[in-house]
Amino acid sequence: MHQNECLFNTEQYHRCNMREDQRYVRLEHGPDGKLAATLAGVLHERVLECGYSAPYGGIDFVAEFESPSVIERAVAAFIDQAREAGAGLIRIRCKPLHASSLEPLIQFALLQHGFQVERSGLSQAIRVGDLADMTRYVELLRSSPRRALHHGMKMDLAWSLAETAEEWATGYDVLQRNRAARGAALKYSLAYLENMRGIFPGKLRMGLLRHQQHTVAASLVYRVLPAVEYVAAWGDANHSLPHSPMNFLAYRLVQDAKERGIPLVDLGLSSNNGVADDGLVNFKRHVLAESSLRLDLVRQA
Repeated sequence: MHQNECLFNTEQYHRCNMREDQRYVRLEHGPDGKLAATLAGVLHERVLECGYSAPYGGIDFVAEFESPSVIERAVAAFIDQAREAGAGLIRIRCKPLHASSLEPLIQFALLQHGFQVERSGLSQAIRVGDLADMTRYVELLRSSPRRALHHGMKMDLAWSLAETAEEWATGYDVLQRNRAARGAALKYSLAYLENMRGIFPGKLRMGLLRHQQHTVAASLVYRVLPAVEYVAAWGDANHSLPHSPMNFLAYRLVQDAKERGIPLVDLGLSSNNGVADDGLVNFKRHVLAESSLRLDLVRQA
C-alpha cells in the first residue's frame, strides 16, 4: 500500500467484504520498475470491479500530480493487465471529482479509452482547506443555517470522540435509530466496524454529541486518503431538543478536520439510483458542501 492509495482499494478492506468465490486483484504500473499507479478490485465471473462494496475506488497515483500523458499510459496498461488477469468487463467506481486534482484527468483518460458511464451520482463535500478558520466558516453560512448553528451552540451540546467499546456502541445505536426512523438500515454491523477499527487503527472515528450526558447525534468518519475524510454515516435520534443538532454536528466535523489539517470532508452521495435528493442536497449545501459528479465507468476488457 502506498501513501495515496485509497483505503477502499486496499487488500485489507476487501478481505472484510469479499466472498470465498471472489479474488482480490491489484494491478500496478510504472516505468523502469518504479511504481506510479495502482488499480485494485474484486474479480468475479470475469468482472473486475474497482470500488467493490465501497462508496468508490478508482485509480490511485503515487504522486500528487501526473501529466495527462502519464495517466493515459497507466489506463492503457491497466486495461491490458485486467484482460491478462481474466477480466472480460472492467467496472470502476470512480472517486468523486472533488477527491483530488488528478481525478478529472483520470476520468478523462478512462473515457478516451472507451469507458462508458454506467451510473452517475451526485456527491457533496466541504472544502475545509479553503477556510482560514471557523469564524470564516460561520461567516460563509447563509442566514438560515447560521441561525440553526447558533441554536445548536446554545443548547449546551458536548462534542467528543468515542474511545471505548461502550462509546462506539452508543454512537452506533444513534445512527441505527436515525436510519430506522427513515425506514432504512445501516449497511454494516457494529461487529464489522470493530473489526475495521482493528485492521485500520486510527482510520475510523466516531464523533458524539451529548446533551446532559445523553448522546443525541453521532458521525462515523473514515480517513480514506491523506487529504480526504469520508462521512460514512451521521445523524441524530432519540431526543426532544427544541432544535436539530445537525448543523452543530457539521460545524464540529469541519472544526475537527481543520484542526488536523485535512482539506476535504466528503459527505457522500445525495442521490439514489440517479435521482437527486432535494432535502439532502439543500442541507449539505447549507453547511457549505459543494456538489460534484461521482461516476461508475465500464468497458469490455
